[in-house]
Amino acid sequence: MRSLDGSGNNVAHALWGEAGEDFLRTAPVGYADGVSGMASGPSARAISNLIFNDLGQNVFSENDISQWGWAWGQFVDHDLDLEDETPAESASIPFDAGDPFEQFTNDLGELDFFRTPAASGTGTSKTNPRQQADTISSYLDGSQVYGSTQSRLDWLTAADGYDLFLPGGYLPHASAKANAPAMDLMGALAGNPGDAIVAGDVRANENLGLTSIQTLFAREHNRIADSLPASLPAATRFQVARRVVGAEIQWITYEQFLPTLGVRLPAYRGYDPNVDATVSNEFATVGFRAHSMVHGEFEPTVATGTFSDAQLAAFAAAGMEIERNADSTVTIVVPLDLAFGNPDLLEQIGLGPILASLSEREYRNDEQIDNSLRSVLFRIPKPTTSDPGACNEPAPSAECFSDVSDLGADDVQRGRDHGMPTYNGLRAAYGLPVARSFTDVTGESTESLPAGMTCSDPRILAFTSLKDEDGNAVAVGNQDDAVSAVRASTLAARLKCLYGGVDRLDAFVGMVSEPHVRGTEFGPLQLAIWRKQFAATRDGDRFFYANDPELEQIYRTFGIDYRVTLNELMRLDAGVSIEGNVFKAS
Repeated sequence: MRSLDGSGNNVAHALWGEAGEDFLRTAPVGYADGVSGMASGPSARAISNLIFNDLGQNVFSENDISQWGWAWGQFVDHDLDLEDETPAESASIPFDAGDPFEQFTNDLGELDFFRTPAASGTGTSKTNPRQQADTISSYLDGSQVYGSTQSRLDWLTAADGYDLFLPGGYLPHASAKANAPAMDLMGALAGNPGDAIVAGDVRANENLGLTSIQTLFAREHNRIADSLPASLPAATRFQVARRVVGAEIQWITYEQFLPTLGVRLPAYRGYDPNVDATVSNEFATVGFRAHSMVHGEFEPTVATGTFSDAQLAAFAAAGMEIERNADSTVTIVVPLDLAFGNPDLLEQIGLGPILASLSEREYRNDEQIDNSLRSVLFRIPKPTTSDPGACNEPAPSAECFSDVSDLGADDVQRGRDHGMPTYNGLRAAYGLPVARSFTDVTGESTESLPAGMTCSDPRILAFTSLKDEDGNAVAVGNQDDAVSAVRASTLAARLKCLYGGVDRLDAFVGMVSEPHVRGTEFGPLQLAIWRKQFAATRDGDRFFYANDPELEQIYRTFGIDYRVTLNELMRLDAGVSIEGNVFKAS
């Protein structure tokens, strides 16, 4: 039986993949002093404004990948790695209101950023540089459903001993039972922690898509456990369901998710006890970050009459757009900022409609990040604010400070915090040739700006042409059809404006700037990082579904098969019927 924390998976190396162990390193550290000091470079916010800024122009996956691509990726990420979230040294990101590319207001003058704490005993010398620990199991084992500790699992387990605690079919709120385990709190949840839902992973409240998948697999556990003979001990029913759910997550990842995104692995040759499945720092910090894929809104669609006029009015009053369609359906457009830290919306709208909404096409995996992630506006009470609750409202208030959060800038800063090497250093570590110029990075023809333009000229960001998936031109400003875009300046030219020389390029920035390998969603570096980690995660797991004889025994005895597509899971556990490959947009 799997341990909760990953310990003992490898009999000869019991700590491999265990929660609390240091991330592996594929490349030499890139600290400024070789020990722990963060490398210097252009301001992460300046990089975001000049490189990640999409000016509100939607550009979609050229391979028709649905939003299940980023949503499942996040769900898997929360099964594999979680750095220690305890704030260490402050490394705030400067916010320059005078930046000619800055479009937002930040009353605080900087973007908060705190370093990840050094793993115990590290960061003392160049031979013992600062490392970071993975606080959860490194194995793809369903830890985001069940947790990596017995105390969390005990709280999540229903009184019958074999089901997960799901009041009304939804994940429980922290207020549902005493002594709820900690969850990450964001948005309005920071002031109302009892409203947070509780799951195996602390990040389950981040957005509606993630919360919906967490709920789906909790329901799936209960469906399996409830189908087993009542004569079995409760603990046996629980563990059979847990084993199947973990295998389902693996099977969907390796048989649906990775192949659809173009990640092809060597043929599986069975469990290899010499392979360490521990997640690498490069994968967790650089390679498995794909924020540009995330759509700026959810668009669940339901039959007219599903919600009363009063309910629809309440949604509209909360900041959602209500679209009444000609086919007798209603679409509720939920901006990402409303879906952030707002788990109650899932129950209000329904699990099925939210899951089905992920079938729409996701954004292209590139350097451009939607402003809903790149420039999230928060409002913080001023010391003299009479009603702090007013700062949770969408409307601006003179009593509140405006504060910007930028996930793209955080990605850059986290790479420096974790001692990632430069882009060329990381390419070398993964066996790829180094880039000699910025055009080598981007595949473009020039790294010079257009005549008459400078690095501080906002015109260099302007979109000049768009094309759809058939190569046909579409109008600039079209928000539905573009899969490629040309701007007034090349990406290579803007990178040169910031970095001067290619050898200074941050690994994350260079990675997302690469052209895609044909038939995949990735440039060569990101593809290499994914291939290496997912091969190790598979080959170094003694309980991987293709190596676990107990799964076949469960099938023969109880008729329960782990080889279930996401389509079937949604039908069984959420009443949603989706045809075809859910990772392809419908």
